[in-house]
Amino acid sequence: ELLLQTKDYYYDIQPRTGDNKKDNQKYIDAGLLLPGETASDKVITRQEAAKYMVRAAGYEKIAKNPEIFTSTLPDLNEVDKAYKGYVVIATTLKFSDTGTGSKFAPKANASRETALKMIYNYLALQ
Repeated sequence: ELLLQTKDYYYDIQPRTGDNKKDNQKYIDAGLLLPGETASDKVITRQEAAKYMVRAAGYEKIAKNPEIFTSTLPDLNEVDKAYKGYVVIATTLKFSDTGTGSKFAPKANASRETALKMIYNYLALQ
């Protein structure tokens, strides 16, 4: 919901209807979910959060080519291959809260605080 509100300042939060197709459509329309993906209230990992931030910024096509990326993140080898491009872009654009030489901790839970920092950093670059 936080990222959806970021994408659409006037977004009116509506409670979930229980109809997954209808509930997910607002995320698909905003480019945060792809058709067939489902929004969830479960806690996501930091690498998943990076994916959503990169999608929101419009860099998903680039992120889907992980072989073109290099990074000095000390724990890049812990990032799942499917998320590598997203993590590298998110850290390069400073969406993430990692400092130079800091670990990204890709499989750690993305706390609400982490998500808010990522969104704030994304907005600061706009």
